[in-house]
Amino acid sequence: MKVFIYEHYDTGIGGNQRYLMLLIERFAELYGNAVEVVLAVPSKGVFYQAVCQNDDVVALECKGLTSRVFALWRQIRSTKPDVILCHNEASLLTVLPAALARRIALIWHVKNLRRGGWSDFLCFLFARRVLAIAPQSLDVKSQRLVNWFRDKSYVQPIGTRLDEFSDINADTADSYGAGGSLRILAVMFVGEAKGTDTLIEALEWLDQHHVSVDVRIVGATAPGCERLAADLRARSDQLERVQVEWLGWRDDIRSMLEWTQVVVNPTRRDGVPRSIIEAMAAARPVIGSRIGGVPEAIVDGETGYLIEAGDAIGLAKKISKLADDAPTRQRFGQAARARALERYDIDQHVKRLKEHLDAVVEGG
Repeated sequence: MKVFIYEHYDTGIGGNQRYLMLLIERFAELYGNAVEVVLAVPSKGVFYQAVCQNDDVVALECKGLTSRVFALWRQIRSTKPDVILCHNEASLLTVLPAALARRIALIWHVKNLRRGGWSDFLCFLFARRVLAIAPQSLDVKSQRLVNWFRDKSYVQPIGTRLDEFSDINADTADSYGAGGSLRILAVMFVGEAKGTDTLIEALEWLDQHHVSVDVRIVGATAPGCERLAADLRARSDQLERVQVEWLGWRDDIRSMLEWTQVVVNPTRRDGVPRSIIEAMAAARPVIGSRIGGVPEAIVDGETGYLIEAGDAIGLAKKISKLADDAPTRQRFGQAARARALERYDIDQHVKRLKEHLDAVVEGG
């Protein structure tokens, strides 16, 4: 079987890009030559540089949507895949003309539906199967679409390499930050969509209420958010009891999780951020937004806390609560690890995905 994956976003490495790198690795490990994966990206950017050692990675190297569509058509004609796999709306809509022209079946792996409008309708209409990473990914705005296309909609939870994190010491009670500060980690693209502004506002509240925390923010600045990122950095520099390190993109997530006691992810729009699953596997309590598939991962009051998206004060109060309660951090962390190990193993994910690929190739 030959699987063609097109990833539209290649200017940085976030959860989706890390997932694709892992997916290619696990397909090769589990199925060898039985499954060949070809990954196409728009340019020789950051993502391409991270995966270019793989012979089956193609940079289209063309500007403009029209030229990109034609480049995909040529690549698909040359590659002759059995199925095309897309992990976001932009990727599917860009590859759709080529897929229709070559009569190649499409699978759409959905994190969340933005509007439930015409773009979502087209994706539902032309995808042979729609795989949602959580039931909540098919939100209420799109319920009519889900009802129309229920026979092709399935829940396919995400997966990650849990063994990379599941042996991390579960003890979050120790504190070696400055002045006994709580250590907090946020792994996210820096930008409004990921809630970085919510985090900084929460840290300002903590600073004003004399709660000491050390924070590491790991992630590149999202395209178009450079001015916002500069403003947020300037605001964080004014804090007294709160120390903030802006680390940019890092690939040593394990060491970051070993350092931290609590992970926060106040995203405004997401499916199930991979950083949440990795934190859970590392037995770290997580505070996340009540959006998308996040409530499927975080059980409020059992493995961490849920807040409303954009609720900076709510986030600050949950951080303050965990700062004063080491036993709760321990209990949440242990429960989070158990939940991650039960639900989000990458090999089980790949095996389920292979079943969907087989069914589509066989005409199902």
